[in-house]
Amino acid sequence: METLQARGSERFVLSTAFQNEAARSLFTSMGFRPAMVEMIREADAHGLTP
Repeated sequence: METLQARGSERFVLSTAFQNEAARSLFTSMGFRPAMVEMIREADAHGLTP
């Protein structure tokens, strides 16, 4: 991140599965914070596929 910041980066974005508590804990310890929620649904969950 130091190299990227030296090159002008103003923000760093990481992503992981919500269930990956180890990654979320690591990211939090590095100063990252949650910013978005991604919602998914299987296509056949409500009869939308044959």
